[in-house]
Amino acid sequence: MTDPPPIPPEAEPEAHHATEADEDRVLVDIYGEPDPDGFYRGGG
Repeated sequence: MTDPPPIPPEAEPEAHHATEADEDRVLVDIYGEPDPDGFYRGGG
């Protein structure tokens, strides 16, 4: 698996963060723990 392209500077910098209280739990259940940068890369 390759890393995704870098986020362009005009993109919303917080777009990869959960927006709902339980969204983190759902994302972890589906994709595993996020990497050190906070991205869910599907390793779980």
